[in-house]
Amino acid sequence: MPNVYNEFLKQIPPVTRVLTITSVSVFVLSRLGFLSPYFPYNQWSTLFKTWELWRPFTALVAIQGNAISAFYTAYQMYSYSNDMEANHYGGITARYAWWLTFISVFIWIGDYLLINSPFYTRAFMMALTYAWVQDHKYNQVSFYFVSFSAKFLLPVNLFISLLDDPTDLYPCILGIVAAHTFYFLDTIYPTVYPTYGKFRIVEPPQFFYKLFGTESSAYTSHIGTGSQAPTNPGAAANAWGMGGGSAGGGAAEGATTTGASMRSEGSSSFSGRGQRLGT
Repeated sequence: MPNVYNEFLKQIPPVTRVLTITSVSVFVLSRLGFLSPYFPYNQWSTLFKTWELWRPFTALVAIQGNAISAFYTAYQMYSYSNDMEANHYGGITARYAWWLTFISVFIWIGDYLLINSPFYTRAFMMALTYAWVQDHKYNQVSFYFVSFSAKFLLPVNLFISLLDDPTDLYPCILGIVAAHTFYFLDTIYPTVYPTYGKFRIVEPPQFFYKLFGTESSAYTSHIGTGSQAPTNPGAAANAWGMGGGSAGGGAAEGATTTGASMRSEGSSSFSGRGQRLGT
């Protein structure tokens, strides 16, 4: 049995593996009483007084809510992150790690200046959702018995957030702005200013490649996002200024997928507070 778990973990791209294990471990250990419920939260005013420097990182992936809500959040984080690392970035971990770094710093700064929330999971999950939608906007997702195009996933997320807890709306918007800023710098800006090619604004620094490597791994996402392995060499580096292939090259258009807090058609549904799309 341990070998089965080891093989499963080895199939998960490295950054996604760390995110998922950290998120689930902190939640489980907190529920079992081995960690304080306040262990993962961050407060900027006291961070450098206590020097508990893990808090900005754990606050990004901390799972809150009941067990069902936590399961959905963990699965969404795993599936979206796995698809991003394995398919969107073609298994080049350095590029995905750089995207996460950009998003995390943006969320930290935005929260410090505007929101001052102790948890950043909502913002982080919305950033992942935004990135996933750019590659799968023509896929079909379903929420209970309602099926719609994935390109409407973000507005639906915001609407559900507003109904469930209006205070969550601001972190959600922050996550979308963070992901769109990266998308603009990496994809939209080059098409407007062709001279962009002389230098890449959001190109990972060289030490990222030295730390994570430059070779593409063999990881491929086949989990509930409806993603498939790219069918052409350029599709692995799609959409975001990464090479050939169209946005969503890792998935067939029209495929039914699971969105955040969504289910594939035909699967069972769950309910409970905190079950929201993409967060």
